[in-house]
Amino acid sequence: MHQPVGRHPHREAACSEKHAIKRHNICGIQIARLPSRMGDGTIELAPLRISDWPLIGGMLRDEQLAELLGLPVRGRSTSLLVWLLIRKNYCFAYAIRSSRASGEPLGFIGLHSLTFGVSARIGLVIPCESYRRLGYGRRAVTLLVRNLESQAFVERVVAEIRRENRGALLFARKMGFSEEETTGESVLLSLPLERGG
Repeated sequence: MHQPVGRHPHREAACSEKHAIKRHNICGIQIARLPSRMGDGTIELAPLRISDWPLIGGMLRDEQLAELLGLPVRGRSTSLLVWLLIRKNYCFAYAIRSSRASGEPLGFIGLHSLTFGVSARIGLVIPCESYRRLGYGRRAVTLLVRNLESQAFVERVVAEIRRENRGALLFARKMGFSEEETTGESVLLSLPLERGG
C-alpha cells in the first residue's frame, strides 16, 4: 500500500540535514530526504525561507498563487500566509536563487502529494517576467528531477497545468512531460523518472 507523505516533526529534522536523498522506514512511516541545497553554477535550490516571500510572493498574481497552492482566489494573500501554506502543503519547498553573490530569489519549486513508489506533484513559479525564458525554470526542474532519479522513491513527476496557460504547457512538454489526461480546466502531464539516474 502506498503512503502519502505529510508534514511530520520527525521528518522535518531528517529533511533539514545536508545528506543525499535517502528513503527510510521508521515505525512503518516512510521518510524521504532531498539535499537541503542543490546547484548547477547558475542557480541554487535552497530551502524556502520566510524572508523569500516578500520578494517572490509580492510579485505573484492572485491566480498564480491560487494555482500554486490549490486554493480559490480570495483577494491578495499576505507573504506570511503564502509562506505558511507552501510549507504546509509542500513536502519539499525550495526558493530558486541566483548563484551570483546577491543570491536574489528568482522563483519557487517544490513537490507535494508525494506517494512512495508512485509519483509526486511538482509546482514551479518564476513570477517576474524579466526572469522568464532565461533557463532558470528548466535548470530548477532538471536539478530536482536528477535528485529524485538518484534515489528513485517515485516513478514519475506529475504537473497539473490550466489549459489556458499555454506557456506552462509548452514548457512542460519541452521538459519531457507528456499529457496523461485533461479534466475540466486542467491538463495532467507526467514525466517518468529513470532509476538510479
